Amino acid sequence: MRDQNEAGDEWVFEGDNTRNEFCEWLFTKEHAGCTVMAHNFQGYDSYFILQYLRENGVKYDVIMRGAKVHRLPELYPDEVGGFSKNLWFGRISQRLFPSPFQQERALPPRSPYYNHQWHNELKQKNYVFNFQQEILSYCRSDVDILRRCCLEFRELFRDVTDIDPFEKCLTIASACNVVYRTNFLQEDTIAIIPPHGYHPKVKQSNIALKWLSYTAEKNDIFVQHKRSGGEKSVGRYFLDGYHEETNSTYEFHGCFWHGCLNCYARDTVNPVTGKTMHDLYMATVEKTSYLRGRGFKVIEMWECEMKRELEQDEDMRSYFDNYKLMDPLEPREAFFGGRTNAAKLYHQCEEDEKVRYVDFTSLYPWANKMTRTIVGHPRIITENLDEDISTYFGLIKCTLLPPRGLFHPVLPYRTQGKLMFPLCKTCADTCDQTPCTHSDKGRVIQGTWCSVELEKALEKGYRILQLHEVWHFPKTSDELFKDYIDNQTEGEWLPQGLCYQGTETTVRGRISRSRRNPFGSKQDRV
Repeated sequence: MRDQNEAGDEWVFEGDNTRNEFCEWLFTKEHAGCTVMAHNFQGYDSYFILQYLRENGVKYDVIMRGAKVHRLPELYPDEVGGFSKNLWFGRISQRLFPSPFQQERALPPRSPYYNHQWHNELKQKNYVFNFQQEILSYCRSDVDILRRCCLEFRELFRDVTDIDPFEKCLTIASACNVVYRTNFLQEDTIAIIPPHGYHPKVKQSNIALKWLSYTAEKNDIFVQHKRSGGEKSVGRYFLDGYHEETNSTYEFHGCFWHGCLNCYARDTVNPVTGKTMHDLYMATVEKTSYLRGRGFKVIEMWECEMKRELEQDEDMRSYFDNYKLMDPLEPREAFFGGRTNAAKLYHQCEEDEKVRYVDFTSLYPWANKMTRTIVGHPRIITENLDEDISTYFGLIKCTLLPPRGLFHPVLPYRTQGKLMFPLCKTCADTCDQTPCTHSDKGRVIQGTWCSVELEKALEKGYRILQLHEVWHFPKTSDELFKDYIDNQTEGEWLPQGLCYQGTETTVRGRISRSRRNPFGSKQDRV
């Protein structure tokens, strides 16, 4: 193992005790506060360090993506060789090491693959291949390139933005976000939505009611609750649900409100109540103990446990989906992303026909600069909703009926853990690929979408059956991201006179296909 600091000072660790020696050297007071850059740390190299920390009882905070750890290529998405080329270290060559050849079974047949003249010349000179020396030299080259490129990338980023990308950013997206918030964000423009929405208690109450109703129906019992006889009071407490015949109380614990220690750290402060999660948890334990002390049988359900059960129990999921109780609008449900689709798998060209490739680039930057953006907090509308949705700009939760036979459906819908664009809810939920024979009732879809998406859907034959809630943003702006986009698309990242293997084409060409690009900024060269 080979390590270098910014100045190029070097430390080498080798042998059977490499892991321990390296970690003991790294995790010292001398290196407190240091930022360590690593390549290929995501899938393999990191495991040895995590193993050392676990064995030595060290608590660590790591962001995982499945079984993988975030790493440098998330900030600069390239391999070491490409990293150096794109940062114009053309004079530095990365040594290539034939890693598979370390194993005898990976060696190719000798005769067809060897240059006999070259081999004989080396043999006559008594040349000896030193594996340890070669792999050490390879490691030195690899680490040196990484160090130089990180320093160059950091300096380049800092010159343009005055932000150190390695100080607090894990990904290029987070670095861009910091740049925008630091250098371009205007005051009182982008609102911070409360952690659990504008009506968190209503949402929590609805989840609890669904669970209580499902439990009652599943066990064929009557459970007294808020919407069925009112909540029963015992001392200073109100019961979520109560079954008189068995003297049982049903308590639903929302993780956010009751301090679930599996979902939150003990010292995390609930922003609504102002109490720590540990205090909320202890209050929940105290209530349970109080009820059991007075002879009640207490059945508890934590929200996170219920959600896991909901994913696995199809009957439970179907009951929740069809329960006639509308949850408040959740803005995250309107963030779908997109899907690609092969509209035609094969086309036989005629003699006078040509197949052309058209690529839409820079769509997000274009939308950020050229279209309207919401500003400030929304006005929440749940009553007296206007059927003409063009009067709204924001998010709309509604129930609608898709048309039949639309070749390119407009609105996305999540089901079965996948994103689809169906014209029938039942077909999507059951993954039925046969011709749809379901009634309009079975085809109806409920969801949350952007108002502009819904306007386009109405143009294509969708019909809104019921509006449930609207987040209307009276204030809008088409200036919010304009300066930021201009800054990022004016070619400032390419030093004059420097170009390596089409770098200029990739940087400038992708934002400009003509003298004047879609953003309206002039380019000196194309």
